[in-house]
Amino acid sequence: AVNDPSTPKSQRAAQATRQQSLAKKFSEQLQRYHQMEYQYSKRNRERLGRQYRIARPDATDEEVANAIDSDQAGQVFAQSVMGSNKQQEMRRVLRDVEERQADIKKIEQTITRLAEMFVEVSEMVNRQQEVLDNIEDAVEETHGHVESAQKEVKQAIVWRIKARKKMWIALLILLVLIAIIVVIIYFTVIKKKN
Repeated sequence: AVNDPSTPKSQRAAQATRQQSLAKKFSEQLQRYHQMEYQYSKRNRERLGRQYRIARPDATDEEVANAIDSDQAGQVFAQSVMGSNKQQEMRRVLRDVEERQADIKKIEQTITRLAEMFVEVSEMVNRQQEVLDNIEDAVEETHGHVESAQKEVKQAIVWRIKARKKMWIALLILLVLIAIIVVIIYFTVIKKKN
């Protein structure tokens, strides 16, 4: 969950970004679907209006709108077609039915494609989550190595200081020994001469 405090901050940010991206894509697809649905509804109303006017050429715009809203336009047209033997009207009806079936197929294809897109997006998010988890693990491991290296560098500095101190002490002892040897040699040589 994005708000889970036990989740690392980087993972929460990545999840929030993915969720925002998915929400945006979903919103775009939903808007596209609504637009297609509106266009289909508009074409369907126009078709029903034409059919009603064929059946009742003297109908007013208000009567046509009321018939469409009450779903009577199709029934009136069907009754008119059944009552007449006009081939031209029947062809027009057949064409309208075919157009309606084509529109329904387009809507079905759009819904199917939308479902496929959500599956693809879900799979893509899962693949990206694995990559992000690997990156996060690598970052945490690197952080651990950096902390360990810092401790080792501090220890090396301490050892270097101690080694220098021991070297100076050893050098001082060596100088003192050389001085003592020089003094001993000096006094031994002087005593031999006397």
